[in-house]
Amino acid sequence: MKGKDPWKLADALSSDARFRVLQVLSNLDEGLGLRALERATALSIRSVQVATAGLVRDGVLVREGTGIYVLNDETELGKRILRLFHFLRDERIRERSLNLGVRARRVVELCEEVAQFVNRNGT
Repeated sequence: MKGKDPWKLADALSSDARFRVLQVLSNLDEGLGLRALERATALSIRSVQVATAGLVRDGVLVREGTGIYVLNDETELGKRILRLFHFLRDERIRERSLNLGVRARRVVELCEEVAQFVNRNGT
């Protein structure tokens, strides 16, 4: 990132389009082309083009010769971004697991109530 602090996470995540592109690419083992990023991020192709161009210019993404974009995890900023999105993914999974446990307990309670009702009323 010429003339900028290369460690600034805020610059890399400065727009919704950049955030979405980085989020998608950080959860893949392989990169994606522009059209695949367009579909995966639900953004317009122009938004994806602007975001990827800026991220390549800043050294956060690498554009391979085949037109595939990958997160540049060889830089400190790329490593930080990867850790950030993996943390967010893990937190979403943890939260869903906790919510699932609460819902499962409630379903069991409802089943027990139904069983008691059937036993009392014989129907």
